[in-house]
Amino acid sequence: NIEGLRNTAFIRLCCHADPRFVTVARTIKHWAKARRMADRRFGGIAPYTLQMMVAEHFRHERILDGSALQAAAVALRASETPADVAKAEEEGLSQVLAAKPAQ
Repeated sequence: NIEGLRNTAFIRLCCHADPRFVTVARTIKHWAKARRMADRRFGGIAPYTLQMMVAEHFRHERILDGSALQAAAVALRASETPADVAKAEEEGLSQVLAAKPAQ
């Protein structure tokens, strides 16, 4: 499933870009699960969607660099094989880390 590989690679980039992403995304996921909101089978929100919402919030608040993430997302979308995804993720990671603001 190439789409799943792309999605996983993008979330992994967010995790590497800022360790707070992991904490916030997990907290939101557990909060939604506790309220039975995170199960797509019953009309809930997919965990990936929740993670993307956290990524967008981090981008909006300038915690994550939006232009570096956008460039990585474009490269990942263009990937057609698992090897392409791995290469795009590696290149995206270097871009995201280079653009990472000092904390």
